[in-house]
Amino acid sequence: MDQVRSEQARRRREERTALATPQAEQLSHAADADPHQDRDDSLALLFPCRHPALSEPSRTALTLRAVGGLSTSQIAAAFLAPKATTPQRISHAKQSLKTSATPLRMPQPAEQAKQLAAVLHVL
Repeated sequence: MDQVRSEQARRRREERTALATPQAEQLSHAADADPHQDRDDSLALLFPCRHPALSEPSRTALTLRAVGGLSTSQIAAAFLAPKATTPQRISHAKQSLKTSATPLRMPQPAEQAKQLAAVLHVL
């Protein structure tokens, strides 16, 4: 029961942090995208999670957490890492994104093609 409460509290903290992050507001869609078209926002999250300021393990952990919805325990098990390492890795990744000079955004279609392999790698 304590673990469930702890996980719920952590998710609430992460949601508050995501909402308070100025760069989250900078997340933009491709200029030529149809604004009336139904979109899967998961794609809009996948590309920023693959931000160049992050190490590969941090990119993967952040993607699994933010897009995949996996718990930190599940991510730690996937990495065969101690449970304490994963929250630190995710927290460090978020901090790196906050302080990065490169804005979080959905890449233009030409850039998407170049970055697609990195996005598919984590899937």
